[in-house]
Amino acid sequence: MSHIDCSGTIETMADKTFKSGGYCLHTDREGDKWIDRWWNDSSMKTGRFEYTGVSGKWKDMHGVKGNFTFTDLSTQTECRGVASWEVTRQ
Repeated sequence: MSHIDCSGTIETMADKTFKSGGYCLHTDREGDKWIDRWWNDSSMKTGRFEYTGVSGKWKDMHGVKGNFTFTDLSTQTECRGVASWEVTRQ
């Protein structure tokens, strides 16, 4: 379990194409941190992400990448969805 603070943008076009990307800061129970950078656009089969360690046990983490799929569950009054992540270590 970890606390996650994310920031990003999603740009949608009239032709239903999109571009998105951002960063998330993860803080685990012990207070150690890592960042993930994520991006996706309508030409990609799945989104991509990569992790970078920041502090504590995660400080030297690198080469952790993967894919994600996002299912949009938004309504007219609420923005929400579910992401499924698949990690590949390189």
